[in-house]
Amino acid sequence: MLAQPATPTESGASEPESPSGDTAEASHQAPAGTAKAESQVASDAPDTSPAIELPIEELYFRSSDLDQQPYPLTSVAPSYPPHALLNEIEGWVRLLLMIDETGQIRHLEVLEGSPPGEFEDAALAAFRFAPFSPGRRAGAAVKSRMIIKVEFKSQDLQSARRE
Repeated sequence: MLAQPATPTESGASEPESPSGDTAEASHQAPAGTAKAESQVASDAPDTSPAIELPIEELYFRSSDLDQQPYPLTSVAPSYPPHALLNEIEGWVRLLLMIDETGQIRHLEVLEGSPPGEFEDAALAAFRFAPFSPGRRAGAAVKSRMIIKVEFKSQDLQSARRE
């Protein structure tokens, strides 16, 4: 009989997250349906097959678990896309940033944007190489993840026209 994974319980302790947003837990079980899994269930004999090393996922703390939030060390101002400027389109983009303990962005991803396909490239280009002060937890620099909303508004349209 195979055991079902335990449901995580809520506690006051904060745990870091993996880049995918799931808690990182290593499973020592072979996938169901494989010959190894079936032979282990059918036999109580010790497993003598070589150990398989699982890749270790990097862990990133959520912004809410930090004592000090990461912040950009320089001004980050996305360029207004020419098509949107010409057609006076406003919008926004929500980005996921994975920042390491040195302040470098290790992963940058668009979560959503409105209108879709209009401002994503401009937001990504602006943040791709932006240096950050790392997030801190208990005084130490840690890997962290944050979600930011980049807005493209009419005042940006006006300043872009003047340039």
